[in-house]
Amino acid sequence: MDKAKEKMERIREALTQIWQKAKEDGVVTDDEQAIIDTVTSSVEKLEETFEKAAEDGIITQEERNDLYDLEEKMYSDTYFTAMSDNVLTQEEALLLRTLILTINPNSDVTWLEKDIGSKD
Repeated sequence: MDKAKEKMERIREALTQIWQKAKEDGVVTDDEQAIIDTVTSSVEKLEETFEKAAEDGIITQEERNDLYDLEEKMYSDTYFTAMSDNVLTQEEALLLRTLILTINPNSDVTWLEKDIGSKD
């Protein structure tokens, strides 16, 4: 249960971090706001699922799988939100990298580089 709790703390921290990154230049663009909204919605679902799973003090393998699936859905939903206009900007890529690396610091995010500026 401690690992799941630590993961939830990193997920919450990731939301804070992407907000900070989006505001660094003094302007939160519509695209950045859409990413933040997607992550916020996903974090809310993850928190709800985590709280329900933790009620009895034990997180079963099935509950871990559900949390993992929601985390993966958060990544894919956020990526597709960023690519909704078929272009991944440097700023959007920064938010995606921040999201992923805050939660899983050892992740390989080099794949994002190939999509920056992509139209298809």
